[in-house]
Order: sequence, then structure tokens, then C-alpha cells
Amino acid sequence: MERTAVRVGIIEDQHLTRHLLTRLLEESEECHVARAFGCMEEALGRIGHDLPDVLLVDIGLPGMSGIEGIRLLRDRFPTVRPLVLSVYEDDERIFDAICAGACGTS
Repeated sequence: MERTAVRVGIIEDQHLTRHLLTRLLEESEECHVARAFGCMEEALGRIGHDLPDVLLVDIGLPGMSGIEGIRLLRDRFPTVRPLVLSVYEDDERIFDAICAGACGTS
């Protein structure tokens, strides 16, 4: 049985981090980076054209936060599984992200 690669989207404002995540995931036969965005506003406007299975979302984005964006993404695209990418370790932000619809944190 042939396995289909998981289609991954990335929302990360740091260009280098976004680039490295894309390269790392593309090296895996099990992942394909469908789209990568530098901000939530861009992602919300364009993600529907190439919907990923999983979406790696930075919490600390400029403009609209990742947490706020996850709520909107889950409403508009309920099949997308958002995962939080963050350097923050405080329980409140993690709890807020899960309440917004994130499927996990990293």
C-alpha cells in the first residue's frame, strides 16, 4: 500500500525558522510542505487554495496572534489540524491555544 505524504502548512514570521522548517520537512518522504506563510493574515487569505492536512502555527506572530488565527482557521477549515510551534512555555498560552482548537504543541 502506497503512503501519501502529509501535506504541511507553516505559519511562522521568522524567515530563517520558516525556511529551515520547510527544508527539514521536505527531506522527509512522509511530509510535503504545501504552503509557508510569514503572518496569519496572509495565511487566512491564501491557505484555501492549497489546504494542508497539518498546520504548524507560531503563537507569537506580528499582527494577528497564532491563537486568534487558529480560531478562525478551525471555523473556516475544520479538517486542518493546527499544531502550535512556540518558544513560550507558560501554561496560559498553551491552554489558550488548545481552547482555540490547536491539536498539540511543540
